[in-house]
Amino acid sequence: MVILVDTDVIIDFLRSKDKKTTTFHKLFIDSSNEAVISFVTKIELLAGMDSENPGKKNIIKKLLGSVEVLESNESFCEVAGEILRHHSVSFQDALIASHSIAASLPLLTRNKQDFAKIAGVRLY
Repeated sequence: MVILVDTDVIIDFLRSKDKKTTTFHKLFIDSSNEAVISFVTKIELLAGMDSENPGKKNIIKKLLGSVEVLESNESFCEVAGEILRHHSVSFQDALIASHSIAASLPLLTRNKQDFAKIAGVRLY
Protein backbone atom coordinates (compact mmCIF):
# COMPACT_ATOMS: atom_id res chain seq x y z
CA MET A 1 0.00 0.00 0.00
CA VAL A 2 1.26 3.49 -0.84
CA ILE A 3 0.87 5.95 2.04
CA LEU A 4 1.55 9.69 2.15
CA VAL A 5 3.60 10.41 5.28
CA ASP A 6 3.37 13.71 7.14
CA THR A 7 6.49 15.44 8.43
CA ASP A 8 5.66 14.80 12.10
CA VAL A 9 5.78 11.01 11.63
CA ILE A 10 9.24 11.21 10.05
CA ILE A 11 10.52 13.58 12.73
CA ASP A 12 9.26 11.14 15.38
CA PHE A 13 11.25 8.39 13.63
CA LEU A 14 14.40 10.52 13.32
CA ARG A 15 14.31 11.63 16.97
CA SER A 16 13.55 8.21 18.42
CA LYS A 17 16.32 6.39 20.24
CA ASP A 18 14.59 3.07 19.50
CA LYS A 19 13.58 3.48 15.86
CA LYS A 20 12.08 -0.03 15.68
CA THR A 21 9.23 1.09 17.96
CA THR A 22 8.16 3.97 15.70
CA THR A 23 5.15 3.90 13.43
CA PHE A 24 7.37 4.76 10.45
CA HIS A 25 9.65 1.77 11.06
CA LYS A 26 6.74 -0.63 11.59
CA LEU A 27 4.84 0.49 8.49
CA PHE A 28 7.65 1.05 6.01
CA ILE A 29 10.80 -0.76 7.10
CA ASP A 30 9.25 -3.91 8.57
CA SER A 31 6.55 -4.25 5.91
CA SER A 32 5.89 -3.90 2.20
CA ASN A 33 4.11 -0.53 2.41
CA GLU A 34 5.58 2.30 0.35
CA ALA A 35 6.10 5.74 1.88
CA VAL A 36 5.73 8.86 -0.25
CA ILE A 37 6.11 12.43 0.95
CA SER A 38 5.07 15.87 -0.21
CA PHE A 39 7.73 18.28 -1.42
CA VAL A 40 6.64 20.32 1.63
CA THR A 41 7.84 17.55 3.94
CA LYS A 42 11.16 17.43 2.08
CA ILE A 43 11.61 21.18 2.57
CA GLU A 44 10.67 20.96 6.26
CA LEU A 45 13.16 18.13 6.83
CA LEU A 46 15.96 19.96 5.00
CA ALA A 47 15.22 23.17 6.91
CA GLY A 48 15.39 21.36 10.23
CA MET A 49 18.49 19.38 9.35
CA ASP A 50 21.29 19.72 11.89
CA SER A 51 24.16 20.85 9.68
CA GLU A 52 26.55 20.50 12.64
CA ASN A 53 25.77 16.79 12.99
CA PRO A 54 26.97 14.87 9.91
CA GLY A 55 25.42 11.60 11.18
CA LYS A 56 21.91 13.05 11.38
CA LYS A 57 22.40 14.87 8.09
CA ASN A 58 23.31 11.57 6.38
CA ILE A 59 20.28 9.80 7.87
CA ILE A 60 17.95 12.50 6.54
CA LYS A 61 19.58 12.49 3.10
CA LYS A 62 19.37 8.68 2.95
CA LEU A 63 15.71 8.74 3.97
CA LEU A 64 14.91 11.42 1.38
CA GLY A 65 16.65 9.35 -1.28
CA SER A 66 14.53 6.31 -0.46
CA VAL A 67 11.05 7.83 -0.80
CA GLU A 68 9.12 9.28 -3.71
CA VAL A 69 8.56 13.03 -3.38
CA LEU A 70 5.24 14.32 -4.75
CA GLU A 71 5.62 17.61 -6.61
CA SER A 72 3.14 20.31 -7.57
CA ASN A 73 0.79 19.89 -10.52
CA GLU A 74 -2.45 21.46 -11.76
CA SER A 75 -4.89 19.32 -9.76
CA PHE A 76 -2.75 19.71 -6.64
CA CYS A 77 -2.84 23.52 -7.02
CA GLU A 78 -6.61 23.56 -7.49
CA VAL A 79 -7.19 21.40 -4.41
CA ALA A 80 -4.76 23.51 -2.36
CA GLY A 81 -6.61 26.67 -3.33
CA GLU A 82 -9.94 25.15 -2.25
CA ILE A 83 -8.53 24.01 1.09
CA LEU A 84 -6.98 27.39 1.84
CA ARG A 85 -10.23 29.15 0.92
CA HIS A 86 -12.45 26.96 3.08
CA HIS A 87 -10.36 25.72 6.01
CA SER A 88 -8.40 27.30 8.80
CA VAL A 89 -5.22 25.21 8.58
CA SER A 90 -1.56 26.09 8.17
CA PHE A 91 -0.22 26.62 4.66
CA GLN A 92 1.99 23.53 5.00
CA ASP A 93 -0.90 21.34 6.18
CA ALA A 94 -3.07 22.58 3.31
CA LEU A 95 -0.40 21.57 0.81
CA ILE A 96 0.14 18.15 2.36
CA ALA A 97 -3.64 17.58 2.47
CA SER A 98 -3.79 18.60 -1.20
CA HIS A 99 -1.35 15.84 -2.10
CA SER A 100 -3.43 13.31 -0.18
CA ILE A 101 -6.58 14.33 -2.05
CA ALA A 102 -5.10 14.92 -5.52
CA ALA A 103 -3.13 11.65 -5.49
CA SER A 104 -5.91 9.68 -3.70
CA LEU A 105 -3.49 8.55 -0.99
CA PRO A 106 -4.18 7.91 2.69
CA LEU A 107 -2.30 10.30 4.98
CA LEU A 108 -0.30 9.05 7.95
CA THR A 109 0.00 11.86 10.50
CA ARG A 110 0.13 12.40 14.24
CA ASN A 111 -1.89 15.60 13.67
CA LYS A 112 -5.20 13.89 12.93
CA GLN A 113 -7.41 16.61 14.43
CA ASP A 114 -6.39 19.26 11.88
CA PHE A 115 -6.50 17.00 8.82
CA ALA A 116 -9.80 15.37 9.84
CA LYS A 117 -11.51 18.74 9.21
CA ILE A 118 -10.59 18.64 5.53
CA ALA A 119 -13.09 16.81 3.32
CA GLY A 120 -11.43 14.28 1.05
CA VAL A 121 -8.42 13.53 3.24
CA ARG A 122 -8.32 9.85 4.16
CA LEU A 123 -6.39 9.35 7.37
CA TYR A 124 -4.38 6.17 7.76
